[in-house]
Amino acid sequence: MIAEGQTAPAKVKKAPTKPVAEKVRLSPEEELAKLENDPRLDELLDRLENGETLSAEDQGWLDAALDRIDELMEQLGIAMDDDEDEQAEEDMYRLLKGN
Repeated sequence: MIAEGQTAPAKVKKAPTKPVAEKVRLSPEEELAKLENDPRLDELLDRLENGETLSAEDQGWLDAALDRIDELMEQLGIAMDDDEDEQAEEDMYRLLKGN
């Protein structure tokens, strides 16, 4: 019952809540495989091989991806030594690209 001169409080509708997507934790092997098969990584490596200069954003992404690959390879016991020659680095790029 509402007293004269007063209004009923407005009912507030709650927006339906969406479930929060859980981040799936990948194993080091799965993460490495995902990175190695990333089309963006392949594209950027191809562009570098063709002598193109990457944008700062692309170069930053590539550096971060390659650093993460190095970390994962080290965790898995398959890391390359830092003092390997340039040919070994090119071989790694080819391996990552699946060529």
